[in-house]
Amino acid sequence: MWQTFASEETKERADRKLIKMRTADNPYLPPDFIERLQANYDPNLLQAYLNGEFVSLTTGQVYDRFNRELHVQTVDWDPEEPILLGIDFNIGNMSGVLAVRRGRELHVFDEITGAHDTDALAQEARRRYGKARILGYPDASGANRSTNSSRSDIAILESYDISNMAPSANPPVRDRIAAVQALLENGMAERRLFVDKRCKKLIECLELQSYTEQGDPDKSAGYDHMNDALGYIVHRCFEVGRGHSGKAVRNLRIY
Repeated sequence: MWQTFASEETKERADRKLIKMRTADNPYLPPDFIERLQANYDPNLLQAYLNGEFVSLTTGQVYDRFNRELHVQTVDWDPEEPILLGIDFNIGNMSGVLAVRRGRELHVFDEITGAHDTDALAQEARRRYGKARILGYPDASGANRSTNSSRSDIAILESYDISNMAPSANPPVRDRIAAVQALLENGMAERRLFVDKRCKKLIECLELQSYTEQGDPDKSAGYDHMNDALGYIVHRCFEVGRGHSGKAVRNLRIY
């Protein structure tokens, strides 16, 4: 669409015209529709979704809403709180993010890096946190394969009393990134994701993962694993809301 109507080569052509409509101009939307979009998306996406602007979503830093000064702070864990454990499966380099949910906020207080396999990661989580209630948010593909066993990765986690909270299939990568971005800072300037300073690998990954020339999150530099583990928690617990448009009775996904 941009190449056809808005690029330098085409925007002045007399045989075509681009008409952009703002969401706010629709008089039939519920009163809180725009407010819910602002609460669920970052400002960059809102330029596209609310104002119809052409916005590049596949250049530069993947998590460009992350700011070390704003998002890194001391996070303490209360033993009464259930632990949310996000997991990215990789043989020889398992990644785990440990967090707690407090209302509309997510607080990351620890990380596990470089575990050899699923057993090793689960053992390390139990070594550190004993009999605490742990809810697992792993890569959903772990139900069908294993990093180092005849049992599936998720079955291994469950054998350590780590509950499986993964959906039947992973969300689209774009949705997962958007969910994390919105928690870092949404269109209402709310910041709801905080990371303890000892989570050095996660902080590094949030700062350094970039997009490839093809517009995909880069996986070659190794900065994707911790971000993926975090993203599984965020998308499952803070998935972009579903809104109701006009008088129709069917629910519509807000994009």
